Amino acid sequence: MQLGATAAAVVAYAPPTDKELGKKPAWYRESVLNLEDTLKKFSSYKGIDDAETLEKAEDILLRMEDLNNSDVLWRLGRVFVEKADLIKDPQHKGHLLHEAVERCERALQHEPAGGSAGAHKWYAIAMSKLAEVDSKFKKSTKVNDVVADHLQKAVQLDPRDPFAWHLLGVQYYRQKNYKEAVDCLKKAESIHANLSNTNFYYLGDALRLAGNKQEAVDYLKKCVLMPIKGSENAKAVTNAKLVLINKLKLKSEEIFPHDPFMPETSGK
Repeated sequence: MQLGATAAAVVAYAPPTDKELGKKPAWYRESVLNLEDTLKKFSSYKGIDDAETLEKAEDILLRMEDLNNSDVLWRLGRVFVEKADLIKDPQHKGHLLHEAVERCERALQHEPAGGSAGAHKWYAIAMSKLAEVDSKFKKSTKVNDVVADHLQKAVQLDPRDPFAWHLLGVQYYRQKNYKEAVDCLKKAESIHANLSNTNFYYLGDALRLAGNKQEAVDYLKKCVLMPIKGSENAKAVTNAKLVLINKLKLKSEEIFPHDPFMPETSGK
């Protein structure tokens, strides 16, 4: 009951002022501050991969989900998605992603009048990731169309989110809509320069498939020469090398001339 009162104050966007908060019991002050911090932290565009942070957020948001507030629900869905990213067991991963889809669906059902970019974005992400581990779900749902629709809505509601633009570009790439993919991936890059190896890879390969070889080479080289952070970006670099050598017929020395990031590869 105490947490419910706290959530009602914060989630309704009428949290107590600092002066008012100082008059409240310690449990109330701590609950309000914890929820405010979680809502703010999980509003960030950048991914969160710290297990302890995710566990704490899950505990706080689970206590509030019965309020059926969109902002709480999609953030809880996000927590489940990002927890699933840290897990290798496919069954456990699938369970978390089903939980994520369910929370994000509820977030959309309670979407505010102005819309919720976060709800659309994380519903699309949860759907896409669940389809990768659950073949029955993939067969029963037109995942590609649903994901594209919700990512389009997300960037309409929040055009400043480079990661949503990137994801929409990747979705178009998968649907072989290469011109649209290029536009979205370039948009992501214009908002956040050097966003990721992965963005450069998809942008370069989409350009190649759209018939723009020279620009494709430029972006694929950027992918390979950019410092790598994380397994997804490492995979993108590997794929970019293969495209440059096998598809675009570049020699290794054309890709790695005096490469400061990969000296062990240069000259091979």
